Amino acid sequence: MKKIDELVPGLKFRAAEGLVWEIDRIEELSTPIPHVRMVGVGDPTSVKVIAQSVLMDQARFQAV
Repeated sequence: MKKIDELVPGLKFRAAEGLVWEIDRIEELSTPIPHVRMVGVGDPTSVKVIAQSVLMDQARFQAV
């Protein structure tokens, strides 16, 4: 896995199921857990918001 020092918009990750996602922005939610908004690289209408800790779980996502 590529070494990631900081999560910033533009970084791409491959999910365990094979889809590639790109960080669109860091979300400002009313929770102390940091989250990111991601869009599908092949389909930018696909959007998900996930916890940064989930994104850094190598069993779920790999930086590309």
